[in-house]
Amino acid sequence: MSEPIRTNELEKHLAGQVLITLAKRVNESIGIFNGWLLAAYVGAFSFILARFPQISTFVDAWYIRWALVLLLVAFVFALPARLMAAQVAGATAVNDDVIALAAKYGQFTGPIWEREYLSGLLLFPNRLLARRMMKKIHMGDLAAGGRLIALLAQWAAVLVWVQMFLGIAAAIFLLCGLKV
Repeated sequence: MSEPIRTNELEKHLAGQVLITLAKRVNESIGIFNGWLLAAYVGAFSFILARFPQISTFVDAWYIRWALVLLLVAFVFALPARLMAAQVAGATAVNDDVIALAAKYGQFTGPIWEREYLSGLLLFPNRLLARRMMKKIHMGDLAAGGRLIALLAQWAAVLVWVQMFLGIAAAIFLLCGLKV
């Protein structure tokens, strides 16, 4: 069986678990919000593009074009945000499964386990990140994985914020271009 975790290591481990739980809860909301924004932007982009002649009678064409560009850029920001949200969701789900496996089989550490684990990952970025996390864990940083997952969730949230502001800017462009 594995040896008991010392207090300092336990605190690091708990900090990592809290970060993973936080990322899981935030990611659930961010993923849904990002999906709604993505659907709204694609719908608005399609509608404006399809009705360009009719809309241009009320809004100057220059403003419509820039609003479309902003919506397209918002869509581009949505894609990596969705990818990061999927990675966070996968990592938090795997964390729960690994805790159950560790309770059943004990700690898995060792060169054979690490080699087999790393060989199942793509080279970039997953294998590089996993190798980096394992080095940190070997040096005693038990919260490294939790920090990485929390950082991914936070970057996904930042991308959603940027996406949201780009959508607001597109709406402002359309309003500013109204022919009065």
